[in-house]
Amino acid sequence: MEKFTLKISDMTCDGCAAKVRRSLEQVEGVRDVEVSLEKGEAYVLCDDTFVNPDTLANAVDAAGFDVVQEY
Repeated sequence: MEKFTLKISDMTCDGCAAKVRRSLEQVEGVRDVEVSLEKGEAYVLCDDTFVNPDTLANAVDAAGFDVVQEY
């Protein structure tokens, strides 16, 4: 298991944070997602056999938001 933190731009409300959370939860191998609207970040615990930062960034992009930094 690995934990990734994604800095996400343009989240302005709880609905945005929920949309990001739902999109990340749909990625195979993701075990847990927490999204902080205040910090503009998503914390993702996942099986790194299936998931990498690009996969997570693509899911966020599909939800209509941009990942500006991964760490």
